[in-house]
Amino acid sequence: MKSLFLRVALLGLFPFFLWGQVDTSSIQLFETLDEVSIERDPGVSISSKSILSQELISEVELRKAACCDLSESFETNASISASFTDAVTGTRQIKLLGLEGPYALYTRGNLQTMGGLSSVLGLALIPGAWIQSIQLTKGPGSVVNGAGAMSGQINYELRPSFTKQKAHFNLFAGPGRFEQNAIYTWHQSPKWSSNVMVHGRQQLFRWDNNNDGYLDAPLSQHVFVQNAWKHNGKNSEAQFGVKASAIKNIGGSTLYGYPTLVPIWSHELQTERYELWAKRGYFLDGGINRSIGTQFSATYQDLDSYFGNLPFTGKEQRLYGNLIFQDNLWDTRHTFKGGLDLNAFAIEQQLWNRDGSYSAMVAGAYGEYSFVTSPDGQGLSMILGQRVDGLYTGNDSKFFYVPRLHVKYNIGPWALRTQASRSYRVATLGAEYMGYMANNRGFNFTNLETPEGLDMPIEKSTTLGAGVTWTQDVFYKELQWYADVYLNTFDSKVIFDFDYSADSAIVSLVQNTVNRPYALSYQIGAQYELIHRTMVKAAYRYQEAKQRDLSGVTIGNGLEDVILNVPHLIYLGTSYSSRNGVGLEINATYNSSQRLPDVGYAKRSPSFTMLGFQISKEGRKFGQVYVGLQNALNVRQLDPVLGGDLPFEDRFDASIVWGPIMGRQLYAGWRYDLRTE
Repeated sequence: MKSLFLRVALLGLFPFFLWGQVDTSSIQLFETLDEVSIERDPGVSISSKSILSQELISEVELRKAACCDLSESFETNASISASFTDAVTGTRQIKLLGLEGPYALYTRGNLQTMGGLSSVLGLALIPGAWIQSIQLTKGPGSVVNGAGAMSGQINYELRPSFTKQKAHFNLFAGPGRFEQNAIYTWHQSPKWSSNVMVHGRQQLFRWDNNNDGYLDAPLSQHVFVQNAWKHNGKNSEAQFGVKASAIKNIGGSTLYGYPTLVPIWSHELQTERYELWAKRGYFLDGGINRSIGTQFSATYQDLDSYFGNLPFTGKEQRLYGNLIFQDNLWDTRHTFKGGLDLNAFAIEQQLWNRDGSYSAMVAGAYGEYSFVTSPDGQGLSMILGQRVDGLYTGNDSKFFYVPRLHVKYNIGPWALRTQASRSYRVATLGAEYMGYMANNRGFNFTNLETPEGLDMPIEKSTTLGAGVTWTQDVFYKELQWYADVYLNTFDSKVIFDFDYSADSAIVSLVQNTVNRPYALSYQIGAQYELIHRTMVKAAYRYQEAKQRDLSGVTIGNGLEDVILNVPHLIYLGTSYSSRNGVGLEINATYNSSQRLPDVGYAKRSPSFTMLGFQISKEGRKFGQVYVGLQNALNVRQLDPVLGGDLPFEDRFDASIVWGPIMGRQLYAGWRYDLRTE
């Protein structure tokens, strides 16, 4: 492993840190300030000028969610569903276009951030109070950002240091849960600025509302600290920062820590993660769209956990560098981006009593041509990107070709989009499917197991998508309506099949089958300021996810519904903000029934509706105070833990969660911005 990182250093990745440069891939071809309404921020909007299918989620929308990290920031968004991975760890995951969170690419300021051991757990490492905005891209985005965005890209922007806010404070209290956030900003000079962000979270009380002897939420302690710097020069920009994160969770039996006469099933997780990053960009003479930039990041994570008698441990080291060049070809309507990137990683993990360690280095070269007809977004626009990656392990090498095409055509209020892309990714079995460890099943890895341990699975897919957006003033208020459809078809995909028996599971990397796994998503929605200062949103989403039947119980084409997929979702939300600072939010989400494993469960889960309220009052002197009620209808999965009485002698399964575990929850919080003026 040391030799791998030595080769990376010799290739020049470490000098990227010394002159790390800003990502130019986010620079728009034309200024888009006129897209932002200065009268009222709607919270969520679909860009009419972006060639990609992109939702812009501002801080106004983020404040409508109950709480408190990136995984909980989409409760008012129909495009993404959030749920628990299991009934004991408290870990939340998201789904986009019918695929789990790791199939999306996560970026911070368009710099890759989460992957490997943090593929799912990393969502809890991003406090919501730190986030300024989120750009949600459906379908694979630019090749500049990598090849792994199968379902889309989630780019989050943290609170900047170049701002009039000198400090920000945020306190939250829920059922046994407390959170604290403090952000301090200072300007060293007209060119240099910096901020420090501190986050703490504690789950202090043992909640067991359904009296099954297991904690509804794990006892937890989280501490995150980040320091970021920014430099604005005459023809350049630079950013760099460091972050340290620590999590300790204790879940499972409510008797943890007490003397007992019989063994108890418990779960404990401790992880520490350290991140270092730098970006720098130089703007070349001769007009817009001309720049050179680089990115660098280094990550180390140590994870130690157990699920009953099953240990899961891991260590990850990762280095990433990206060199980007952008210039106009003939005029500003024709733009070219090209570059080289390098991603080296080593993951040591013990999972399901097997060795799942692997290390690799991915070197890529890419080019991307962009065309726009006019700066106002009207007419034809397109992005044609291609990249070639070489993946090198200790004794093998593979090459991947990644083409991507995005086309948009605007005519008046209509924006029509279509895309076709190829993607691939390296799956991290332990971290991505950690929730499946919360049971006593025996796991049979049919074609992933070697004499040395588990093989490194590589997944490949093709994405096709199309969408339409209509934006027009109706009775002097903007009405935005949209519809889209996406299809992800897999050439190779990791499949977990729980249908063979109640005490076993089959795991396989399905490749090049006639009937390929796929995920299909349709969505239609609209938002409108129906009454003055009252925004109304509505959306309907249909998702169909199929996987290869490894148990042989399906009759027909060999495909079966993926368990815990929500086929039908309906979202309704309204928000009101008065001139005197009073705000009211009401959100309701209907989730249809989900397929459960064939053996040991009902055929399908019940359907349910999540209803939430929030009222807030904002003033310049005292900030904003808010009180809310989450899960107002008290929906609960009453038996999320099966066989909990004798977890080591009988069947035990806490990994199949279809709905909320905690019932009705009252919460309150306070936010305050200290400004320089």
